Amino acid sequence: MLVGIVVLIHRRLTEPRIRASTRAADWLVLWLLLAQLALGLLSLPVSWGHRYGGEMIKLMMWAQHIVTFRGDASVFVTDVAPVFKLHLLLGMTIFLVFPFTRLVHVWSGFAAVSYLTRAYQVVRGR
Repeated sequence: MLVGIVVLIHRRLTEPRIRASTRAADWLVLWLLLAQLALGLLSLPVSWGHRYGGEMIKLMMWAQHIVTFRGDASVFVTDVAPVFKLHLLLGMTIFLVFPFTRLVHVWSGFAAVSYLTRAYQVVRGR
């Protein structure tokens, strides 16, 4: 995924047509996703240091409390490593900006039942 995001950023920087249609929100999303991926990769060495799984159980309990709208979810992550806290914060930030960016188009395709049975798009070469 890291390579894919880097390629997307490079393409937006170097292709004049794509660069012209790129909005500030598009850049924000790309950089947020790149930072989120980097934080996820940085959390791996910390995870390897906790082979008993205690940190992951705390994060799992936090996620369960968030998804089921139960209070006091923050109790589970008060003593986890800072890289996990940053990863969670950035993930919630991505959820916050999601409706205001082009990422929201993900739902438009899956919401339409006709999407599953539509004909293939024919793309002509230049």
